[in-house]
Amino acid sequence: MAKTLYDKIWDEHVIHTEEDGTSILYIDRHLVHEVTSPQAFEGLRVAKRKVWRISSIVATADHNTPTTGWELGITGALTSRWQIAGGFANQTARITSRTAAAAPGQRVALVPRNTVSLWNRVQVTRRLGAGLGIVHQDRMFAAIDNSVTLPAFTRADAAAFVTLTRTLRAQLNIENLLDTRYYATAHSNNNIMPGSPRMIRVALHVTP
Repeated sequence: MAKTLYDKIWDEHVIHTEEDGTSILYIDRHLVHEVTSPQAFEGLRVAKRKVWRISSIVATADHNTPTTGWELGITGALTSRWQIAGGFANQTARITSRTAAAAPGQRVALVPRNTVSLWNRVQVTRRLGAGLGIVHQDRMFAAIDNSVTLPAFTRADAAAFVTLTRTLRAQLNIENLLDTRYYATAHSNNNIMPGSPRMIRVALHVTP
């Protein structure tokens, strides 16, 4: 019977198979990230074992990336009918040691230098409310080699809130009100995700 590619790779890496079918595999390439790898290396240290075949291990910062910077947030009511909420963040994240893809000092991917957001909600009448918000994000790199840049963008969002009865409310949300073309994020230099075009959502909320 012909073997699939998966079967061939599996068979080439099996060291031992138990009677119940459980197999011990030889791992020729080990990819690690910073979330649970410290516990594994601590276990090796406690057992006084060395990492075997260091050249076969590739480590990457995948979840938690140290940054420097500061954040500022505001929230409150300017009048009895007008509420605001906003924030500003300034971040700097750089590579501190040489990797296969980047030299020290290069910027970490997907970390914009500045981000700004501001949301306003105004109670126009007793039954009708309206909201308008602005989001701005500075340019950022798609990957740590810093060869592809995602442009900065500013996006506007809007909303309307209507109380229909004592127990029924309707809500309209418009994301990307001006239908701005922008790139939200990326998974690599050639896998870039565009932001959503204008999107309208309507919801009904019922309270007992």
